[in-house]
Amino acid sequence: MALYYKDTALTHHPEELTKLKEREQKWLWCDIASKQKKEDKLPPENLYDPILRLNDIATYFDKHRTSRLAKKEYLQHIKNGLVPEKSLEWIKKDDHRLQIWLLIRLNELQYPVKYVYDVPDTERKSEILLAFDISSTSLYQKEKDINYLKHRWSEAFTSNKETKWIEQGKIKQLTWCWEYLVKYQQQLTSLSPVNQEELYWATLSSFDFFKCDHPAEKALFISRMRKSWQQKKYRDSDKAKDQRSLAMSDQTKEQLDLIASHNEEKLHETLARIIKKEFKSIPN
Repeated sequence: MALYYKDTALTHHPEELTKLKEREQKWLWCDIASKQKKEDKLPPENLYDPILRLNDIATYFDKHRTSRLAKKEYLQHIKNGLVPEKSLEWIKKDDHRLQIWLLIRLNELQYPVKYVYDVPDTERKSEILLAFDISSTSLYQKEKDINYLKHRWSEAFTSNKETKWIEQGKIKQLTWCWEYLVKYQQQLTSLSPVNQEELYWATLSSFDFFKCDHPAEKALFISRMRKSWQQKKYRDSDKAKDQRSLAMSDQTKEQLDLIASHNEEKLHETLARIIKKEFKSIPN
């Protein structure tokens, strides 16, 4: 009796296929997909499902009655064509900025990679490795490109020291930063952030793609941007409000404090709200 997974009948998986690493499986699946006729086209989403991906590979070998020797030679051909893991160790899974930068640069180098906004952040590293693996570029050229990109990244990366004032958990600040970048046309146009996390990485990545003739220009821009944010914070704070002395009894002051605390407001906000309410009640 056949086993089913997501409405697909599963084919028996030969041992040599189950031993393949993820990169080897993906390369093999892409190679098989490129050979399929239009009517036999494999669903693209199967590439990202480990069970369906392996099932497609096993089904292909069964359908073409691939001999054990031919299968072994095919798999060895794949392994020989992959970029060594050691050459890719510098691409860390949690380095979002590097992954964003690489996806854009690989697209410029005409590697078979999706546009950065089409790749979920959890899949970016896998997409980068896949681009290197399935490219028709020679292994020698791939290694050369990797070294080139590694060097370029060391030059493009904006140090954490310069950007540590930008806080990942502050949506108000992140929104302001993005709008500031847009105002000066320095935002990374390849990204359209829609939430707090995306805003954070898009903002920092924009610095890594900063358009300037000299690195000092970027440092100066970030410095001015930081000062502008500090000025905005000051203007929004109690200290920036006009000082007014109002005589009131201790009891009235305590009541005002209690009202402000109850409504999670600052004193000037509570006073402004009460005054506006009373003002509206005055007949014209």
